[in-house]
Amino acid sequence: MNPHSRLPFFIGRPPNNPPQVAMVRLLAFILFLVSAWMFSDAYGRAMGPILIVIGALPGCLRNYLHNRRVAAAEGAA
Repeated sequence: MNPHSRLPFFIGRPPNNPPQVAMVRLLAFILFLVSAWMFSDAYGRAMGPILIVIGALPGCLRNYLHNRRVAAAEGAA
């Protein structure tokens, strides 16, 4: 959808952002919080925040690599 534009990390929206994306993100976030809550009940209170950070890392890494690739393409052009 946005192969040639930078993606925001936490605040803002990409240039092409269909409404379905927001619903899928909301559903994924809710399911992730529920699973972190379940692990937190089973393994102790400290496990919930740790799982949230671990779960957020792949998305942050993917955004970082995408933005780096876009910046390299803009610099080469």
